[in-house]
Amino acid sequence: MNLTLSIIAAVAFAGATAAAQPAYVADLDKIDDVNPYVIKSVMVDGYKLIPRSRIKAVIKTKPGDFYHRKDMEEDLKAVNNLGYFDPHELHIESQTTAAGLVLIIRVKENPFFKSITFSGNKIIDSAKLKELFKDQLQKPQSTVQLAAALKKIDNDYKDQGYLLVHAKIARRDEAGNLTVNVNEGIVQDIKIVAGNDDQKTTLQNALTIKPGDPYNEKRLANELKMAYKSGKFENIDRDVVPLKGKNAGYVLTIKASAHEAPRLGEESDLSKMHGNKSTLPVLNKLIKSESTTSKKSAQ
Repeated sequence: MNLTLSIIAAVAFAGATAAAQPAYVADLDKIDDVNPYVIKSVMVDGYKLIPRSRIKAVIKTKPGDFYHRKDMEEDLKAVNNLGYFDPHELHIESQTTAAGLVLIIRVKENPFFKSITFSGNKIIDSAKLKELFKDQLQKPQSTVQLAAALKKIDNDYKDQGYLLVHAKIARRDEAGNLTVNVNEGIVQDIKIVAGNDDQKTTLQNALTIKPGDPYNEKRLANELKMAYKSGKFENIDRDVVPLKGKNAGYVLTIKASAHEAPRLGEESDLSKMHGNKSTLPVLNKLIKSESTTSKKSAQ
């Protein structure tokens, strides 16, 4: 006997589009890369809140170096990857002098990051979430740091078993106030399909999750594991299907059935979709080991 957990989830797919070339590519086209120019200086212009030293630290090209387009392009990518500047306004200009090539990198800082608020979060309070952004406040918004903080929110939830959570920036205004919406993956409806009333009652008694609760894989797995130990089931499956509509939530279906379980260590669709490769395999191994132990104890 095995406990099987499986999920069906609809994932929207957006076709990949070719990214537009950065603005500085056209600027580099204007600099002669054939002549072995010696670089006299590399200057940065347009910064206000981000220290010049922070920008210069990622620029590897130094005075006295020979100009190579590839090296300069890598430097401009590094400046862009800081995340503080508008990529459409990142430019490079050059001036040829008798002493060598003068390079001027022009940047435009992103809008100011004044404050942040949260919506939709109930499991993790706003004060704790705000800690992830504290080093970013009172600076230009960094696309890189914002993305990292949003990913950290998702991971903190998933570490607790909330595998369907998704945090994203919902609103931002010209004054620099951001609102992050945390979709905690709410279960709107729960259905139980079983072979008889006794099995259905056993499953109903095992479940503590209710409509309106966020979906929690660890919590549900433990509850279904306890139901399985009753010995009334060949298999117990669960499907989680998203409802149509923005942030509409999910339907959770628990099914007692007799179809074949996945092999030990096999990933479910849920594991693949959310990058959690251990939850179900570990659970299946735990079920098997406990079942074996119970049989030996009974003998």
